[in-house]
Amino acid sequence: MAVGFKRPIVTFNRWKILRGDKVKIITGNDKGLTGTVKEVFRKRNKVIVEGRNLVKRHVKRTVDNLTGVVTKESPIHVSNVMLVDPVSGGRVRSKCGFLQDGSKVRISVGTLATGSVIPRPACLAFKKVRLDGGPKNTLKDDVLERTYDPAIGLGIHPSRNFFWMYEPVYPVLPRFPPSEARGPRAYDYYRNLNQAPNRLPYTPSKREQRAARLKEKQEVIAAIAAQQKQKEQAS
Repeated sequence: MAVGFKRPIVTFNRWKILRGDKVKIITGNDKGLTGTVKEVFRKRNKVIVEGRNLVKRHVKRTVDNLTGVVTKESPIHVSNVMLVDPVSGGRVRSKCGFLQDGSKVRISVGTLATGSVIPRPACLAFKKVRLDGGPKNTLKDDVLERTYDPAIGLGIHPSRNFFWMYEPVYPVLPRFPPSEARGPRAYDYYRNLNQAPNRLPYTPSKREQRAARLKEKQEVIAAIAAQQKQKEQAS
């Protein structure tokens, strides 16, 4: 096995223990004790039972805690706890069943089970919904507000009743028309800069200047030679 290898956690597809269920611990120092599930970690296959599997943690000292030691619940693997039958009080397993009205429920099964329905925890009856305009919540009025008119293709100012458009901070350069087959490329941007009307004048390099002077000299020599040839033919 390679150094630093960590075996991935295989999570359960069917999670039958929910937050708020009454469970019994079957292994460990708190074996045989019951408690209420306080929190569920499905990605880690662990649960926290209220008041069970207590451990001590050292934290920074404060005015309220002068010793710097706190006692808190530690997670327990879900295989080390079992549901409690609501009638007999024994540890049981559960299966899915349906009532006459078609609602889906959990039914206790096992040696100590009475076949009764395990009720769904009351804390899961209502979901937590933020009604205030928090940083990660959007109000209904903001969602339904009309901020764009597809007829004219302009946006509506959120605080005023007129159409507006964003004005660019920098002047928009003329775009180089790319080919439809290849699409736009990165060097189109530099072509746009060269096609701008207010670009700086082109300054040739020293090598180009030397080549231009040499070409001009050759043209002058060729012109003189042509004149001499014409004179000789005329005489």
